Amino acid sequence: MSSQAERLVKRQLREKTARLEAERLLEEKSLELFEANQALEETLRIQRKALDTYQSVMTALADVVLGLRGNHQSNIHSLLETAGQLTGAHCGCYALTDEDRLVTEKIFWMPEGTPDSIDENCLAQVLLQIPSTEGFSFLRFDGHSFMAAPILDGELQIGFIIFSFPGESEANELCRAILELIAHAIGVEELKNRTGKEREASEQKYRELFHASVDGIVIHDMRGRVTEASDSAVAMLGYTRKALRKLKIPRLFTLDSKDITSVAFRQVKTSGRCRYEAHLMRSDGSTFPAEIVGSLFHINGKPHVHGIIRDISSRREAQVAAIERERKFRAVFESSLDGIILHDMSGQILDVNSTLARLVDREREEFLKMELCQLYPPDALPVFRTAIKTVRNQGKHRFEIPFLRANGSKFLAEVSCSSFELGNQTLVQGIVRDITEKRRKEEEIRMAKEEAERANKSKSLFLATMSHEIRTPLNGIIGFAELLAAEDLPPNASDSVAMIQRSGDLLLGLITDLLDLSKIESDGLVLSDSDYNLRQTINDILSAQGKVAKEKGIELKANLPNNLPDLVTGDALRVRQVISNLVGNAVKFTEVGSVELILTIRHTKLHFEIVDTGPGFPNEVAELLFENFFQVDQATTKNHGGAGLGLAICRKLVNQMGGSIKASSTPGVGSRFSFNLPLRVPAEESQNLQSGNPLEAFRPVQGVRLLVAEDQKINARLLGLMLDKARIKYDLVNDGQEALEQLATERRYDAVLMDVRMPRMDGLEATRRIRKGEAGDMTSEIPIVAVTANAMDEDHENCVAAGMTHFLSKPIRTELLVDCLVDMGLGHY
Repeated sequence: MSSQAERLVKRQLREKTARLEAERLLEEKSLELFEANQALEETLRIQRKALDTYQSVMTALADVVLGLRGNHQSNIHSLLETAGQLTGAHCGCYALTDEDRLVTEKIFWMPEGTPDSIDENCLAQVLLQIPSTEGFSFLRFDGHSFMAAPILDGELQIGFIIFSFPGESEANELCRAILELIAHAIGVEELKNRTGKEREASEQKYRELFHASVDGIVIHDMRGRVTEASDSAVAMLGYTRKALRKLKIPRLFTLDSKDITSVAFRQVKTSGRCRYEAHLMRSDGSTFPAEIVGSLFHINGKPHVHGIIRDISSRREAQVAAIERERKFRAVFESSLDGIILHDMSGQILDVNSTLARLVDREREEFLKMELCQLYPPDALPVFRTAIKTVRNQGKHRFEIPFLRANGSKFLAEVSCSSFELGNQTLVQGIVRDITEKRRKEEEIRMAKEEAERANKSKSLFLATMSHEIRTPLNGIIGFAELLAAEDLPPNASDSVAMIQRSGDLLLGLITDLLDLSKIESDGLVLSDSDYNLRQTINDILSAQGKVAKEKGIELKANLPNNLPDLVTGDALRVRQVISNLVGNAVKFTEVGSVELILTIRHTKLHFEIVDTGPGFPNEVAELLFENFFQVDQATTKNHGGAGLGLAICRKLVNQMGGSIKASSTPGVGSRFSFNLPLRVPAEESQNLQSGNPLEAFRPVQGVRLLVAEDQKINARLLGLMLDKARIKYDLVNDGQEALEQLATERRYDAVLMDVRMPRMDGLEATRRIRKGEAGDMTSEIPIVAVTANAMDEDHENCVAAGMTHFLSKPIRTELLVDCLVDMGLGHY
């Protein structure tokens, strides 16, 4: 028994739960239907208002037309006054014209309040502006708007009515209809005046007005018998006018509308007016929804009902479409990945979607009892108030604000708000997106950026230090090679010295490439133009790579065109860098076969191709080869080395020089790297370039003496030999302190060659002290040349800041030294 009782209790609980759930769903659906009904009622109210306006205008016009009595001018004036009152016009004019459009009769309606600028003369002038074509006219004259409608006698135009309207008013359909009807009525009055058939003309025009109505008009007596129907009603119901006159009103309605029509008929008898919606039946049995407005009036003392029928099929279709749009909106509303909240301008929450409820961890019913400010922590309320103010003024706003979950935790959200009108109320829709993860990733990116900047700074410091350490011995190699090349050497020795020079230049270029790496990565590299021998550049590169190619047993060759100019213009160092990198890669990765550099001239382009018989690569990674740090496979990298930066640098250099680069390959057969550069030839040929040894061509000023401060013996020896060749006297000191002491002596110096890095006192400190006058006032403005292996931009800036006037970067080239001496005015060529 206890088991049965328990099952009974459980079943009762389930039934109770089901009833409660059904009641809740019924309440939600009732609310939705109530809101939909309110929206429909608002639409009906607007349409009823338009119908009332139309009906009142038609009634007023009918009353005036049917009530015209008295003399001709009074009737015309009454019609003008009625038209002015119904359209809101300033004033009006009636004018009859003959065949030549000369005015034969005028009547003015000029009520109180007519602007001073509009008088009878003004209206007469406007009359002359009316187009000659028949029909309604709209024009502006002297700052006012005018509308004119023709007065017709049958098909003959016999005059116009003209009305003035305020400001820049535009013609609308109601005004146009009123003026055209008034013009018709005046035409009837004119006809009545001319023929004396007052009643026939009035009835005819009334019938025209009656049948001109867009809505159907049916007149019936109090027994429901149809006595008259307009053309629109005949077309709408599908009956002939004769057949309609044999019917009673109830026959026109469907069975389900009988009760509605009975109530409406009783209402019109008691109050004189009714309005209702019902379904009418056409002659073929089809039905349509209609809105009917009934008014009680009398004909010959007998009560009749004047019914205006409007087909509202399109309105009902619009209502169905609105319901369908609401269904689609609800589907989008609920399926959105972002939270959506609807609220009014006071912050009262009206609805939320399931996404927002999940974000805030609340039931949707809870939101309807809350205000928007309760979703934010107290310290975020100023942001909320500013957002509401912005949306009220601008209609939309985007901002970030923390949200409170039900358990008190927070999450940062981006909110996009926009306002819209619903009925007479302004509502706001807010799209809420949780950006907690986005902010976390942004913070990770920021930290990674800072770490990269620190690493880049360390890299720059490393490059600067290594550059200085390498440039110092390289200065001796290149410098002494230049001095040896100027001597009278045997042919074999001369060739060896030339090879040393070219190898030293290549090594110097590679070191410079290391320093430019950071510039290339930051797009800060500046190209320099010069005239150079491209054929010799290519031969030098192949000579430098020839030893490696010979050791590997592969053929290294070049195919150059016969029409290659002796000199071309461009950045020789960057062109050398690109070719060296591509040829070096080809030699490095090719184990058997050959590497060939092919140069062709195509119109105004130099087209380079480096073809090898190496292992190749998949074509799908051809573009990736030019990305930083990309490697085709790790095994190749381990065998041949490389950081994956060379091709990326090549692409950036080629692009900056105005060209393009690409790669293609057949795996197992070989690779082809090609790039093109603009072909620029110098304006003057190579004979105009300086040739010979610049030291021998230099002529110093009589009595010039330099002070050389250099702690490295090799560099000091090299500078000494160069100055001896230039026939310049000099004194040598070992550091900055000795330089100060030597300048303080009575011996006069014309300039100082100052090494930057020296023991005891470096060149920068020594320069600063010289500029302060510590070596004597006579030497405080002496030219000081910075001689340094530091080639970074900041090194040059530091030298200038210390007071140095010129800058020579090691390895020192003879032509640069001579140019520097000439710049200081210590000699000439």
